[in-house]
Amino acid sequence: MENSQTEVPMTITGAMAKADKILGPHRKWDPANGKQKYFIEKLFEPCRIGVENIKEIESIASGNAEEINMFLRARGSSSTIKPLARDEIGIASILDILVEWIEEGKNVDIITPDKKKYKGVRIDEKGVWFYRTKKHNHPIARLKTKTEDRVYMTMLDETGVKFTSGGFSLHKKISAMMRDIDDCDDFGGIKFPKVDLDQEEDMGWLVGINTMSSRGDPAAIAQAYQRNRLRINEFGARFQSEFRGMIVLGATMHERKPDHIIDRPFLCWIVKKGADSPLFVAYVAEKNWKDPGDIRR
Repeated sequence: MENSQTEVPMTITGAMAKADKILGPHRKWDPANGKQKYFIEKLFEPCRIGVENIKEIESIASGNAEEINMFLRARGSSSTIKPLARDEIGIASILDILVEWIEEGKNVDIITPDKKKYKGVRIDEKGVWFYRTKKHNHPIARLKTKTEDRVYMTMLDETGVKFTSGGFSLHKKISAMMRDIDDCDDFGGIKFPKVDLDQEEDMGWLVGINTMSSRGDPAAIAQAYQRNRLRINEFGARFQSEFRGMIVLGATMHERKPDHIIDRPFLCWIVKKGADSPLFVAYVAEKNWKDPGDIRR
């Protein structure tokens, strides 16, 4: 069965922005490859200042490993970083967003085209807007939440999709399809699978991105790891991401209308008020169509 994929560049951005506090202000980070270049130009630079204003993202940079580990433990993480040498800086960032649907959904079954059955949720037309775009074959659903956070879902035609780590293909796909959307009035509600997705990844593509400290010392990211979790049920959705890494000094996502049923792998993303770029993007494969239990804990 194919694997899900997540992209959460904002936790990387938050951690690197905190590193700037140690390395010196007005930092210029230089990419060492094409993936890093896209991240720096399209995601990091536009968001490096605004990330500090997103209350659901907390970040830290320190030369003391225990300070980083205390930060992680205090936010429910079991991850740790190893003791740091004098020329090393630890960085970490946590994102945690819980949204509740404007009205609680109903438990239903989702039957896929090949007759597999999964636990799912139905939300009626009062809780969802739909859009169409010429750049994508399926409707784009925006689920209404009790806040101004926007949660979107849309299916993909492709099965067995493989997204390259660090290539930000999910962000690129979403950006393309959202450029020209129109309201759609074809559906009376939406059904979608419950989701329990938990993914940890070695962000090796980020290693080597470098800068120069205010004292003239070269510095580069030497280690980078990210754990992303997405849970969706009848109450709402919870988006969680943890990034941790190490910087070495001296180193260079009426008539009843038919429901829109998401019954194949789909994209899901969240956009905060006042932001254009998604905070969290996920491609959700069938292996993660599970009941996540209580997402409020």
